[in-house]
This record gives sequence, C-alpha cells and structure tokens, in this order.
Amino acid sequence: MTTLIGCGGHGSDIKAIWYRWNKATLRVFDDDPNKGLPAPPDDLDDDIILGSNYPAIRRQMARRFRHLRGARPLTDPAAVIGPEVHLEHGCVIAPNVSILRSCVLGLHTHMNYGASMTRSCLGAFCTVSPGAVICGDVIIGNDTLIGAGAVVCDRVRIGSNVTVAAGAIIPPESYVPDGAKVIGVFKA
Repeated sequence: MTTLIGCGGHGSDIKAIWYRWNKATLRVFDDDPNKGLPAPPDDLDDDIILGSNYPAIRRQMARRFRHLRGARPLTDPAAVIGPEVHLEHGCVIAPNVSILRSCVLGLHTHMNYGASMTRSCLGAFCTVSPGAVICGDVIIGNDTLIGAGAVVCDRVRIGSNVTVAAGAIIPPESYVPDGAKVIGVFKA
C-alpha cells in the first residue's frame, strides 16, 4: 500500500497525479487537524510519498518515518521522461514536465508542472517549481528549491540548502554556494 503524508496544496496536487494513472487506493494522512484527515500513525509500514513542497519540511517528514521506504516514483502520464533518466524512490513528476535525457533525481525530489531539464543531477529532497528550466550539465545539491519560472543555465553548480527565487536567472558556468538565496540575476 502507498501512503501520502501531508495533504496541503502540494499534497492535493500529488493526489490528483496519483489518481490520473493509478486505480489503487492512496492512504492520506496529515498532522494538521484543520485538514480533516487523521494524523499519520508512527507504526506505518507503507511506502510513502511526502506531500510538502518545501525541501526542509519533506526532509523532516522523512526523518520521522525513516523506517519507511519512499514509494516508487510517481510520474504523471503527461510527463516526458527520456532515456538514461534515474528517479529515486519518493520522486514526484507532475504533468507536462520534460526530463529529456541523462538525468538523476535524488530521493523525494519533486518536479512541478511544466518544469524541464536535461543532462543534470539533482540531490535528495529538492523541489523544482512550475515552469523552471534547468539546462544541461547542471549539478544541484540536496534540499534545494528552484522557484517558479527560474532559469538555471548550462554548466552550473548549485550547492545544498539553496533557494533560487521565482524568475531568477543563474548564468552559465556559475557556482552557487551552500545556503545561498538567489534573487534576480545571480552574480558570483
């Protein structure tokens, strides 16, 4: 059985992706009593999908349920997944995502609708927001958020725990250090 933990806005999107292609039941839990769902029991034994859009919160959720394995990657049928693409457990790929070729997405990494990338490697617990473009030969560390409509040009290295704001541009051959916040056009 597969369980979704966290059903706010992003979790609801994940639920919609699940039911577009899968007829199996998805169990849903949330710690927020305002959601009207039961809290996740500590003795879960399902494969899990983590419903938060925020890398740090997704990592916290994974620590709490470290005894569980991430579900097999959840890929919307409208996504384009090319050759030589490896998706770790817990990955979520939304509609109209294009992952052309030679890409690796780490554990519990999410790519939201309309995002695209090729020849790149993303670490664990990353979020690529809607419409973001990651050009070729890019390496992104763990727990990094790429904002909506951001453009990460070719041959870029981005560290861990980085936030790239919506609409930001990271020019070719840039290095963004761990913990940085990028707003506008990145200048090293």
